[in-house]
Amino acid sequence: MMNLYHADDYLGIHALLLNEPYTEIAEALEDSSICLLPKDAIIDLMNHYPDVSAHFIRILANNIKEKEDHLFQLAYHSVRKRLAQTLVKLNNQSPAADQFRISRDELAAMAGIAMETVSRTLSDFKDEKLIEKKGSHISILDLTRLAGMKN
Repeated sequence: MMNLYHADDYLGIHALLLNEPYTEIAEALEDSSICLLPKDAIIDLMNHYPDVSAHFIRILANNIKEKEDHLFQLAYHSVRKRLAQTLVKLNNQSPAADQFRISRDELAAMAGIAMETVSRTLSDFKDEKLIEKKGSHISILDLTRLAGMKN
């Protein structure tokens, strides 16, 4: 499952706590700075400062809740609703108001939909004046209708 991360987010917590290599791929969508923290230093911090451990536990708990919600959506929501919810989520996480950049294959991965279905559904949304799409740039024209998409 694909995720978007923001300033002050942590990547690789699962791998760190499971003592496994981090195998995911990360791609910056805008100019970014990252800080690599040595595994031993993080483990030492967690052992000496319970607040640090509690913070990571909250992050993991939120990750689990997001994944449960996503699985529920995959099981029970229509393709249109899943794509609409994905667009709303991306819009809410985007630094630019009501617009963001994402490829069709990234959208397909996030929504759990075939890329051809994403293309067709985005065209429908465009015809319904819910979005405007130019290449990989999507502008939300009617966030209320997208968020309230029926199943």
